[in-house]
Amino acid sequence: MKLIRSKLFFNIGIYGLTNAINAGIPFFLLPILTHYLLPKDFAIIALFQALTSFLMPFISLNFTSAVSVNYFHRETINFGEYIYNGLVLLFISGLTFTLFILFFSSSISALVNFPEPWLIWVVIYVFLFKIIDLISVIWRVQSKALPFGIMKISLTIVELTLAILLIVSIGMNWEGRLISMITSVLVFALISSFLLWKKNLVIPKLKKDYIKDILKFGIPLIPHTIGATLIVFSDRIFIVKMVGEDALGLYSVGYQIGMVISLIQNSFNQAWTPYFYGKLKENKEKVKLNIVKFTYGYFVFMMLLVLLVYLTEDLIFKWFIGENFHDAKEFVVWIALAFAINGMYKMVVNYFFFLKKTIPVSIITFLAAILNLILNYFLILEYGAIGAAKAAVLAFLVQFIVMWVISARYYPMPWLFFTNKNR
Repeated sequence: MKLIRSKLFFNIGIYGLTNAINAGIPFFLLPILTHYLLPKDFAIIALFQALTSFLMPFISLNFTSAVSVNYFHRETINFGEYIYNGLVLLFISGLTFTLFILFFSSSISALVNFPEPWLIWVVIYVFLFKIIDLISVIWRVQSKALPFGIMKISLTIVELTLAILLIVSIGMNWEGRLISMITSVLVFALISSFLLWKKNLVIPKLKKDYIKDILKFGIPLIPHTIGATLIVFSDRIFIVKMVGEDALGLYSVGYQIGMVISLIQNSFNQAWTPYFYGKLKENKEKVKLNIVKFTYGYFVFMMLLVLLVYLTEDLIFKWFIGENFHDAKEFVVWIALAFAINGMYKMVVNYFFFLKKTIPVSIITFLAAILNLILNYFLILEYGAIGAAKAAVLAFLVQFIVMWVISARYYPMPWLFFTNKNR
């Protein structure tokens, strides 16, 4: 039985097209946004994205990750009841953080340099986004790439159409971008809720065992998710505090271009993960060998993509980016390299998720995040904003190598097959 099936390639193609369109639309809108918005506007938008990403694991308790893994163990659970219990936890944690923000909004605003009246919308955005994420995760584990793609692309189109209307036609600045993001997730959260109800995917019945299972899976993952978020987004806070809002605006534009690697590796991982879990359940040596060979090929592919970004970045800035943002070019290749390494990391961390061993993942990622914070401070102090991009590369590299070595102990694979002449 061959490892790579046409179904896998079809799903990779759909996820790739979806993520390409999702990233491509905002990318092609950069000439418009960089014309109407200032670097300071991009800084506030970047901070909103950083805050939502940071709060995501706390509010969601990673319950959609628990749903995705337990789909493959649904012979032991009532899947609809499991989903309902996850939604109950989401509501409780969302309400808790809403109250927390209301009480401490002034202090939080001063700490992160973000407008106080908009802090409550960070929590609301996360809550709505996770409802959309739930139906998306269910489609993904069911290998239903087409409805997944339609939902994601539609969300992006609505969001950016609203952004153009509010920024270009009405004349708003960063507020227009945030309003477009919040409004679009509200609309699609309502659509997602309707689909969950219509497909009978939610069965209202509280079960203590399911609550415990979700918390047991999700809470140990919080340090992992926070760590990953810190590696990706803490640079914004360091830059705005140590260099300034203009530098953060430039960094955000360069980051958006460099993260094209992220959309490619994320597209692959979305299709690969359910297929990969299914193959591991077969527990056959030949399948394991094929997985390892494919993984090495994927590593090479990631590095070739970084080279491609390096060769094309001058043309991208010449054709698409406003002159006020041309200094953002220095960040692009470093960000591309960081996300290429992150893509390689995803290929090895999936073994832990399959085994439901989330504690080692959390420890390693959290330690990598601490390393990233230290590197951010010293490298930005020494090199300016570009130090943040270099810190991300180093943190992702350490995280990848350590995770790879430890995953080999938890789930042995023939990583050194090339040393065996019989293979």
